[in-house]
Amino acid sequence: MKFSNILKKNKSDLSYVSLTLVTTFVSFFKGFILMRYLSLNDLGIITLISAVMGLFSMLQMGFLNGAYRIYSEQHKDSKDANDIIYTYFFIIEVCVFIGIIIFYFLNRIDVIELLYALTASIFGALLVLNNSIRNILIANKKVAEVNRLNLFSTITSFIFLLSVPFWGIYGALLVTFSIELVFYLMAITKDKSLLPNKLNFNFKQYKWVLSYGFLPFISGVIITYNMQIETWSIAKFISTEALGVFYLPKLYISLFLLIPNAVSQLFFPDAVKAYTDFNFNKVRSILKKYILINTVVGIFLCIITILFITPVISFVVPLHTVGIHFIWIIMPGLIIYTILRPLDLVFYASNILKPFLLISFIGVIFTTIGLLSAGFLNRFSLELVALIKSLFYIVISFSLLGFYFYKKNTIWQHKNLKTYNLKIKDL
Repeated sequence: MKFSNILKKNKSDLSYVSLTLVTTFVSFFKGFILMRYLSLNDLGIITLISAVMGLFSMLQMGFLNGAYRIYSEQHKDSKDANDIIYTYFFIIEVCVFIGIIIFYFLNRIDVIELLYALTASIFGALLVLNNSIRNILIANKKVAEVNRLNLFSTITSFIFLLSVPFWGIYGALLVTFSIELVFYLMAITKDKSLLPNKLNFNFKQYKWVLSYGFLPFISGVIITYNMQIETWSIAKFISTEALGVFYLPKLYISLFLLIPNAVSQLFFPDAVKAYTDFNFNKVRSILKKYILINTVVGIFLCIITILFITPVISFVVPLHTVGIHFIWIIMPGLIIYTILRPLDLVFYASNILKPFLLISFIGVIFTTIGLLSAGFLNRFSLELVALIKSLFYIVISFSLLGFYFYKKNTIWQHKNLKTYNLKIKDL
């Protein structure tokens, strides 16, 4: 299996990964522009609006994960999962609107803040719906369409970014909102099936969707706590300035994982469909291809880092060269995590999801004990934080490997698919 052949056969997939990188770099560039032209007060407003929009992602409770799984296996009732997502967020939106209006009448917020809050809640829901649309299109093998939507929405956002020096916060709001609005309108205009058929209040079907998505969602929430304990430990045991020093390693981790995250999303539908069709040989083939690609990606990113991280950071943000040392400490853990991460695909495909919960607990407990022990023993340092971060990725990676061997016989058995043949009325 040659890596070059894989790339030739998956041009749309390669474009998706490339556009993911371009979109991310545009986001970082947007951050620099906003810091350059907005006042601290306006920047604070944009930050709060972005936080409100991001909150909707935390409220999805696993419905997006579950629907992605259902669409990937091409279930005959997959359209119901889309209806559930729209219905659920319609309910959330109504509750949020009522809460905001109550705050307004209690004089907790003024008219301008009311408008900001209502607009942020609308586009927060749109942000989640767009993520769902991406999942559905990828599951339906329409990666080229996702690329088109990502490209045009990013270009639109970039054009509005040019207005920030002239329009200030209003230009920044156009940048923030336009990317979601353009993506959504273009998507539903091209494909009406992405819209809901009805409001769905069948709670047995809610349980069905969450049976695939809730545990991975909770696992992600726990991992988020891991980042929180790391951040607050640095602030508590060293200083807030130390958080600034550690900003570069955190940014590097986000950039490093961009490609593996995008690749994972592309392999997911094929693995799920093959597994539900009892085509285990194809699942193994997908797994091998996934491991190969991630290994090459890990090595490539390692080489790029070694060659360019120091001169680039020294030229662009010389103040942050102090953070490069911590990247070298974290990198081994990131590479191991990238190579072994494909194993999670077989757990998703087989719907054996409890290991994700256990692994996230193991990782968080390891980080918490390590950081708090060092802090109370007066051994806390940024070098230690970087080392624990690297070991965290190693621990969860080998925990995943251990659970794979422990569950190996169960994973590759037909009886493990018994839940797939249940009818909705039986749930």
